[in-house]
Amino acid sequence: MKNLLKSILVAAFLMVAVTTMNAQLVHAYPSTTITSTASDGIVYFTYPSALKYNYVGYLTINADTLTYTDSTLLIHQIQVSLDNSTWFDYAAADTLIKYGDVAEVDEDYTFLVMPWKFVRSKFTQSDTATTDLTGYMLLKKQY
Repeated sequence: MKNLLKSILVAAFLMVAVTTMNAQLVHAYPSTTITSTASDGIVYFTYPSALKYNYVGYLTINADTLTYTDSTLLIHQIQVSLDNSTWFDYAAADTLIKYGDVAEVDEDYTFLVMPWKFVRSKFTQSDTATTDLTGYMLLKKQY
């Protein structure tokens, strides 16, 4: 009986340890509206806390153009920081909405290496338009 109890406790401990090791962090970005007129409109989705480990990341963004004059251009750029004050562009910028094509857009991004403490998405919109942005980020500890 004691061996059975010990086996059950060890199995429970291992399940908790494995679950913790594979822990995932999920953050949903609430609906944010970006409005641009004669100058560029800029908004950010910033992950709310410092990261402690090296993560593999998955980001999904939804951009829905609510109003526009003739066309609009919406550019997405991942930025990273070690101190949450100096930000650097990471990888190439991505054009989510191109001139003349203002349909709703869903984009997914995968990051195989994320060794920075802070991560954010920068959205820059040109021309006269209003766009609704939503998204979420999933981070999994890299082994």
